[in-house]
Amino acid sequence: MKEPTAVFDPSDLPIPTRDLRTLVVRPIYASERERWDSLMREHHSLEFGWFAGKSIKHVAFLDGEWVALLGWGTSAVKVSSRDTWNTQIGLSFAGRHSSTGPSWK
Repeated sequence: MKEPTAVFDPSDLPIPTRDLRTLVVRPIYASERERWDSLMREHHSLEFGWFAGKSIKHVAFLDGEWVALLGWGTSAVKVSSRDTWNTQIGLSFAGRHSSTGPSWK
């Protein structure tokens, strides 16, 4: 067995690798929204439809090629299944403050 080293060597991987120094991740432009949504619907394992509330969508480029999609959306204020689970594990909703959003204990 090969001894571990402090520096990662991509040639040890059983798959082809690319130089990640050219990796760029940035928010999408409005003109890219349709492509981002289409690719997400096509490739997401849970059949992506849309984000509820406010969201931000990112794209990762490697040598100018789209290689990954990332997206974050706000959580819903009230979701009964989540609220039931949180109650069961001992979390309680402490209230909502307009400046800070939901606060959990």
